[in-house]
Formats: sequence, structure tokens, C-alpha cells
Amino acid sequence: MENRDCYEILLNYKCNLNCSFCSQGDYDRSLYLSKEEIFKEIYKAKKAGYKKLGLSGGEPTIREDLVEIIKFAKKTGFNFIRIQTNGLTLSNYSLAKKLKEAGLTFCKFSLTSNDPKIHDMLTGVKNSYQKVIKAIENMKKLKIRIGNNILINKYNYDKLPEIIEFLLDMGVTNFVVIYPIYVGNMFYNHKKIGVGLKKCEKFFIRAVEIMVENNMSNEILFLNVPPCFLKGYEENLIGISAFNTVVKSPHMNLINLDDKTNSNKIRGEVCKKCVFKTKCDGVDKEYVKIFGWEGFEPIYKKSEKKKIYFTDDEKCLIEILKKGKGKMPVEQIIKLSKKVPLCQSCQDANNVINAATSLSVKKIVEIEFKKGRYYFSLL
Repeated sequence: MENRDCYEILLNYKCNLNCSFCSQGDYDRSLYLSKEEIFKEIYKAKKAGYKKLGLSGGEPTIREDLVEIIKFAKKTGFNFIRIQTNGLTLSNYSLAKKLKEAGLTFCKFSLTSNDPKIHDMLTGVKNSYQKVIKAIENMKKLKIRIGNNILINKYNYDKLPEIIEFLLDMGVTNFVVIYPIYVGNMFYNHKKIGVGLKKCEKFFIRAVEIMVENNMSNEILFLNVPPCFLKGYEENLIGISAFNTVVKSPHMNLINLDDKTNSNKIRGEVCKKCVFKTKCDGVDKEYVKIFGWEGFEPIYKKSEKKKIYFTDDEKCLIEILKKGKGKMPVEQIIKLSKKVPLCQSCQDANNVINAATSLSVKKIVEIEFKKGRYYFSLL
């Protein structure tokens, strides 16, 4: 069955950085989708029932028509519109504000390190670190939800927990940790910046533990990491859990990221005994040539799914949202709370927002902030 959650459009391959780890390093940067083609894709995605729209590249913010594209997506009916960006141009508050006013709701950055020198060295552009930090601050001021992709390499793998904590302190709460595929620039630079999965394992696990400790275990995912390097947290792996995204490229190809058709990956003998052998694609072919099979081992038993517990306030809010229809504002919840005897906390607006925030982390409630008001609904 075709995925109907998120429709991602790669607007172009052109970029204003020259990252040493870029998988698109040898792509034709002249390729891009015209504004008219993008509008058709957005309309088609909405008509097909997709709930979320993603815009990425290359670097999408270098397009002069990006504001128009987001406005069209909003007008078409998308309430969730995300861009994936390196943050350089969004250090300009005026542009960031225009994107927000056009309908942008989520901004996912690519900050590789909390060390300015390392980030600038990896991106190939001086002061790129300062600009992405400024861009994050701009989006915080504009109350845009923020996430971050972290591309793993020799210069940051052992600092991953530190980077996660640094970003949490900045107000970033959503992460995708990406182990690279050894193609493009990453292949050409693997001797300089490559690192084997075995060395990364304990830092991957510690990063998840930090999120668990902060009650945000669902807000960190890992891409291109086999289960044997994240034991006990396999549900945080893209491929084991659904990524729920299809991608339209400038080549006009449509790729479902949950399809098991990745010709760049292989399985080894060790994979045949693993309980995840039908869900895990294995590992990048070039990875094996560079690092071999060190650290790979079968998992014989799946980790038990962690139980989710609810406070009385959370239980009460769930019951209220079940009784209502659609997205409910705080005042409607307070009115309905008088009929639910589980607690009295829901008669206070701050308690409602706190309970809803906790439930959104647990993937139970969706929160929308619109025209100065919060709206809540069950997922």
C-alpha cells in the first residue's frame, strides 16, 4: 500500500555549501523542478491524501520562489510544511519571517557539530556555523518547530551525546542521526572523515538514553544504522520503524523510503540468523569494502516494547479529546472537563497545555498553534 503520510519534494540539487560528506556531491546541480512542476506535485500529493509536505534539495532556501511555493502549499490545504536546510540563508530574519508568514511550520537543520571549527571544516564554508546558529534562533523567535539532522563522521561520532545536549539546550527537540552512505563526496573523502559503525555504537546508545531521560525517546531516529549497533532501541531505527515518507526528485523519480529495494545495501552471513533479517536492508556495499563486517552480529530476540504510562491529567485529557470532534481549543477542553471526573486539573489552561505537551511527546496528541490559540486533537 502506498504511503500517505509525508510527501517530500527535492526542489533542486544546487547548494550554497560544499560539504565533504554530501551524498549528492556528484549530482548534476543544474537539475531542478520548475515552479509549475512543483505546484503540480503539491496539488497531486494533497489530492492523494498525503498529510505532510516536505521541501528539500540540495538547498531549497536558495530558490527565489520558495515563499511562493510554500504559500501555494498552504493554500492547497497542507497544515504541515517542512523544509530541510543548512541554515545559511535563514540567518536573515526577514527571509525566515516571510517563510513563516507563507505557511512554514517545521524547519529541519543540518548542524553537524557544536564546535564551530569542525562544522565549518565539514561544510567547506567559513562562518557557516554562526549562520546556522543564528537561523535556529530566528526560527525559535518565530515559533517554528525545529529539528536537526546529524551526519555522522570521524569528527563528531564520539561527540554525539554532547551535540544532542547542546541542541536540547537551544530548544531543538527532534533529531535524525544519519550514518552516511559511502557515495558522492562521502566516498571520495572516506579516508579523511569516515568512521566504522562499531566505534559509533556506544555513542548512538547514549544519545538515545539522553532522549529517554528527557521523556523524548520518540524524537530521535537513526538512518542507515543496522539493529546490531543500537541494541535495545531498535524501534528508533528508520527501516525497523516506518519512515512514512515518499520522495519526488528532480529526476522525477518517486521513491518510497520504506520500500525494501535499496540496491546499494547488502546482507552478510551474519544477517541470516538475525530476527530483523526481513526488516533490515543490511549495510552499504561500499561500507563493507572500507570497514568490513566488524561488529555485526545477529540479534536473536526483539527487545520488548516499552510500556507507556499516563498521569491522571493525561488520562483526563485523552477522555476529553475522545468526546470532542476535531481540533479543540483550550476553552472547549475546560468546558468538557467538568463532565470527566478523573481530575480537576483540566479546568486550568496551563495544566491542559502541560498535559497535551507530554502526550504529544508520547505520540498521542497533536498540537497546533494557530492565530494565537492552541488546538489539540488525538493522533
